[in-house]
Amino acid sequence: MNFRHAAALAAVGWYLMVPPFGNGDFKENAPISQWSTDTSFDTAKECEDYRVAVNKKTQADLPPHGSKPTDSAQAFAVKMLLGQCIASDDPRLKGK
Repeated sequence: MNFRHAAALAAVGWYLMVPPFGNGDFKENAPISQWSTDTSFDTAKECEDYRVAVNKKTQADLPPHGSKPTDSAQAFAVKMLLGQCIASDDPRLKGK
């Protein structure tokens, strides 16, 4: 690996991206370019570890399967469950 390649890899950060919310529900099928950045990280592992930890803590707040969130705790739990770790250089972030 040459220096430029190593420097390029080091410049990549990671985002915990969450889908847009509207009409009382999350739009998880929306293009990633329309998702919001919840938190940023230096590595994929940090992002995934955070996502897993938050999902464990908020699991009890999830609404019943198939139900829309009815309060902010439920909405946060669903948002974190749907969240994805995405590299900052992922071409899907640019959209069309």
